[in-house]
Amino acid sequence: MRSTTARCGRKCSKACAAWASRNTRSFATGLELFHYIECDDYAHAIAELARSPLNQRWENAMAPMTAIAHDFSGEGNDQMKLIFDF
Repeated sequence: MRSTTARCGRKCSKACAAWASRNTRSFATGLELFHYIECDDYAHAIAELARSPLNQRWENAMAPMTAIAHDFSGEGNDQMKLIFDF
């Protein structure tokens, strides 16, 4: 997973900037992988990712390592509620 992420890093950074992501991070612990995206319009960001060939390649690379694929339809409930902000 780390080598896949490293190869994708620069291209992903440019792609994320194109849809106004201020902060995009991936975290892993054991076999769990978490993504954090900070942007003004999450629905727009997900729609852009759904159309991105780079993201499609990323999703295909990650598929064998994930139990549930991300729902890019815009109908999913994958946003966490903010509990507090410093």
